Amino acid sequence: MITDSDKIYAAGFFDGEGCVRVLKQRGTRMTSPQYVINAGMTNLNRGILDFLRDKFGGDIQERNRANRWRTCYELRLSPGNAIPFFKAILPYLKVKQSQVELALELHKIIEKSLRAKGQGAKTPAFETEAKEQLYQKIKLLNKRGREAMLAGMPLKLGYRREGNQLPLLH
Repeated sequence: MITDSDKIYAAGFFDGEGCVRVLKQRGTRMTSPQYVINAGMTNLNRGILDFLRDKFGGDIQERNRANRWRTCYELRLSPGNAIPFFKAILPYLKVKQSQVELALELHKIIEKSLRAKGQGAKTPAFETEAKEQLYQKIKLLNKRGREAMLAGMPLKLGYRREGNQLPLLH
């Protein structure tokens, strides 16, 4: 059973150590790209990732980096685990709320497309464009560094853009 405190803890951990990933795949026989939504969390402490895996599912992989770095671990949640995870932690997110909201919106469009394709319908161009726009927004929000701060800082975090500065709102 997943408690509210589990969800709150997971949201805080994901805000600091997690990532919303959207993979764009295009095969030779595909008429439009496919988008796959995943979640990932990396940490040096495998125990916390074991705890989160036991609560929300996923797989843990060991990452052996260069000799001077300690081994780290990554918890990966496939779409089947990532979407319920996102829904569970969304109310408690502070930093990655925008990415998760966009991922859930993308998931709705993907599910609608899959249902239509099951009935033999071709994906409409506007749906393909909507998926691509959401993919690009998530990609922008996932960028690091100054450029990403200026381009993608969610305004609901208490920042506003003024020239090249991001002063706190009062």
